[in-house]
Amino acid sequence: MEIHSPAPVAPRGSKRVLVVLGIIGLVAVAALVGGLAYLTFAGHDTTGLEGTWRDPANAHHCHEFLPSGDVETWLGRKGTGMGMFPMARIATWRRDGQKITVHTDKGWDFVGQLDGGTIRGKVISRDETGAVENTTDTVWRKD
Repeated sequence: MEIHSPAPVAPRGSKRVLVVLGIIGLVAVAALVGGLAYLTFAGHDTTGLEGTWRDPANAHHCHEFLPSGDVETWLGRKGTGMGMFPMARIATWRRDGQKITVHTDKGWDFVGQLDGGTIRGKVISRDETGAVENTTDTVWRKD
């Protein structure tokens, strides 16, 4: 009489683990691809805002609107003398059509209308609580 041993059978649980890990891997890859696409294509519309801008009343600084939504501030003219390096990113900006809103962490904001090489609007000064202290008409001009 011959004794037959049963054929080895892989446990069902290991197959399920592989399927679950495969699904998790696909979701992780999809999330990574989606995140990279968002970072690449979701920048702010800088059409008409290219280059540097300055308030003629405060000619010591110029500002650059970045696609990330930040405003980079330079001392003097960008790329010359003291303007070789950005001074700070103290502000963020948003656009609604031709309306440009700049919000700073320095106690002032700027809201204006883009019209070619100028942005006409108001500088809004705020106190420590965020209350409006005063508003001043101003024009930012493209350098």
